[in-house]
Parts: sequence; C-alpha cells; structure tokens
Amino acid sequence: MSYEITRRSVTPPRSWIGRSEELSRKLSESIRGVLRGETNNHFVVTLDASSDCTEVEYSTSRPGLSVLITPQNQDAAEFSRTNNVWGESSNGTVKVCHDATAAGTERYGVVIVG
Repeated sequence: MSYEITRRSVTPPRSWIGRSEELSRKLSESIRGVLRGETNNHFVVTLDASSDCTEVEYSTSRPGLSVLITPQNQDAAEFSRTNNVWGESSNGTVKVCHDATAAGTERYGVVIVG
C-alpha cells in the first residue's frame, strides 16, 4: 500500500490575537491556495496487491463522506474496466477497495468531499 499526499494549502488560523494585517495575510494565503487547487482533501493511492482495500489515514474523515476515485495510469484504467473499485469513509480513515486481485501498479486519484 502506498499513498501520496498532494500539495496542501496554508491552514487559516482558527483564532487570532495580534495585528489584523497578519491575519489578513494568512487568510489570503489560504484562499489563494484553494484557488490553485492546493486543498487538503486529495491523495494519490497505489492499490495494494496483497489486500482488497488500501487504507489512507485522513484525520477529518467520518462516515458518509463522498470518496471520488479516478484512474491515474493505464494499469488503473484497465483494472477499472473489468473490476469494481470503490471508496469507503469511516472515522479517521478512507479506504479504496476492489473486488479482484490488483497487480500493485494501479494508481488512483482520490478526492474526499463532504
């Protein structure tokens, strides 16, 4: 199993004590990052050949989130044409599951929404 965390945006402060100019700068950095696609909800996952699910730790995950999966290479596209690939969310983890044995070279983009 392997996964890569993609570029992340700067997290805005939850509370602030100090100069308002600094808060404005931090908020604008966060917004700029989101507009550039640097959000904290997407990963690249390579399926595990020895397991039917690949687990990704995601601290804000909870049941009921939407897990969107797209093939990132030719092996993943071919695997998806002949096998079911789906995502499951639970508290603290997201799983990418499949119903057949993977070769271990299938790479998928995963986006968590909700």
